[in-house]
Amino acid sequence: MILYTEKLVRGDFSNISFFAGNEAFYSMGFDVIQVESLDALQILESNVFLGSIEFIQSAIKKMGFEVPEHNDYPKSLSKYYGRKISESTINTIANDPQLWNVFVKPKGRLKKFTGRYVKNTYDLIGCGEQGTDINVWVSEPVEFVSEWRVFVRYGKILGVKHYKGDWHHHYDPIVIEDAVRDYENAPAGYAIDFGRTADGRFLVVEVNEGYSIGSYGLFYIDYAKLISARWAEITQQVDLCNF
Repeated sequence: MILYTEKLVRGDFSNISFFAGNEAFYSMGFDVIQVESLDALQILESNVFLGSIEFIQSAIKKMGFEVPEHNDYPKSLSKYYGRKISESTINTIANDPQLWNVFVKPKGRLKKFTGRYVKNTYDLIGCGEQGTDINVWVSEPVEFVSEWRVFVRYGKILGVKHYKGDWHHHYDPIVIEDAVRDYENAPAGYAIDFGRTADGRFLVVEVNEGYSIGSYGLFYIDYAKLISARWAEITQQVDLCNF
């Protein structure tokens, strides 16, 4: 069993999630091979890849598979959003001030810019790209005062980790369990971010793809198993960590 992990900085891991993943896969019996480039790599069978979004997507393509299109807001979870969410383009929003006072974020797995609340022209700086009209999600603004990430593998919740905001607030386990159950055609491994709003509601913030994701302090073995489950699903392999 081989783990190919992205090496971004010589002698160091680029972030704590990569370190946790490496330790987990090694503990489960994987040979760990650090890779700086996929160009000349001869990928062996029984493999898993760990790294940045770009690195994982390149590995998927090198193995002859299509990168799955990610949906931040599945329709089956609509009742958990608590706000109107639609699709548009950044140029459409930028060129019509009547469409402002909304939250916009890039649509798709590779984020062209950080999501933001657009109130004026200053907020649009850095959102555009010459020659390209970026597809975006547009939503009514919501004030989240505390946020959690819920990690899910094969329909089972592995853990809930607080990552932003006031720790005094608490998540709603019933809403979390209901949302996971209602998520239709869910990937083998993914995460959902939830947030408590200033007016007391508990809503889905967004859904996250599982093949390259931050661990946020999740138990390192569970984190690696989630990545392995999603990787196996995409590349049509047996999940080497399904135990």
